[in-house]
Amino acid sequence: MESVYKDFELEWIDECEGGFSEPVFSREEEKHLRKKIEVVFWKVVSSDDTHFELVEKCGCEKKYISETGRRLMDLIKKINDLIYCSNLSSRYEVDPVLRIFIQAARQYEDDYQLLLSAGKPSARQLVALGKHIVEIMREGCREWGVDDLKKRMDKGVYQRRASLYSYVDSLFDRHAKLLFVRVDLHYRRGYFVGREDFFSEDLARVKADWDALYVELKNDFISNLVGHVAKIEYGVLKGFHVHVLLVFDGSKRRADVRIADMIGRYWSDKVTHGAGYHFNCNSKKAEYRYLGIGAIHRSQKEQRGHLYKYTLEYLVKSDIIISWFCPRERTYFRGWVKRLERKQTASVNGFFSDFADQVLI
Repeated sequence: MESVYKDFELEWIDECEGGFSEPVFSREEEKHLRKKIEVVFWKVVSSDDTHFELVEKCGCEKKYISETGRRLMDLIKKINDLIYCSNLSSRYEVDPVLRIFIQAARQYEDDYQLLLSAGKPSARQLVALGKHIVEIMREGCREWGVDDLKKRMDKGVYQRRASLYSYVDSLFDRHAKLLFVRVDLHYRRGYFVGREDFFSEDLARVKADWDALYVELKNDFISNLVGHVAKIEYGVLKGFHVHVLLVFDGSKRRADVRIADMIGRYWSDKVTHGAGYHFNCNSKKAEYRYLGIGAIHRSQKEQRGHLYKYTLEYLVKSDIIISWFCPRERTYFRGWVKRLERKQTASVNGFFSDFADQVLI
């Protein structure tokens, strides 16, 4: 149980007496809601904390709730509002975390309305309801094996991180200056979303599209390419998309923004025949607080640190939806480079080991 509980002053009854407020959720708000749910979900299911407690205060029973429990209740109301107003539950349930969370939220709404039908719920009833919702989420994880899936995903992240950092170190061993180009390759809205019955077939199509683009890159569509990393993801709002990091010899290439646009246009016009579009990350370099793309010299330790901690770290993350539907499918791709002799690279190979200790797993 969390050590500090705060008095939950806002009555749950007051929140629901007026019915749904019919809020309008923007695409960005839905995206942030999904992220908040994931954070709270794993906090709830990965511990034995009760989050809801009944205490005696001034001769009366009072309900206390942890900060995580408070956020849980807030998110339950928001997801119920979103489902009610937008009728998007089937799309969200493709994500195992959201599926379990939505089931718990629906159960909360049903049980809460049942309590209301008998009058104002007591503090004891509300605490029992909160604990019941927490247990539903934990039981859903156990029943569907989501907790085991999370462990496998975390192990995959650890392995990919070590491998990718070493790979980039090897590129810096061979090239004093590298040009990092980040581009996200998407499909038009609705192109894949809502086609969960064809998930594996759609994933095969995306992989084939990436292969077609990579073949052209290998054939010197843009010269001086020395390395690459690509990761396919699936989002409940975006459908399938590909995050790509291309590495060029920085002594021979400079125009990173133009390169990203060339790749994006080729993806849209030639590979997907108009069904795709791209986002040029390098064109937004001025907006990055910690810039880890563009031209980086091997001696620029701070910028290399940003490259590893932010750019590369994002690329090694596991996608829970693809891991859930297609656990054996390969969706992460990177190049290979033969290491130089240790005596030639001892001065720069230490960067990875020095930085790895600073990365939060």
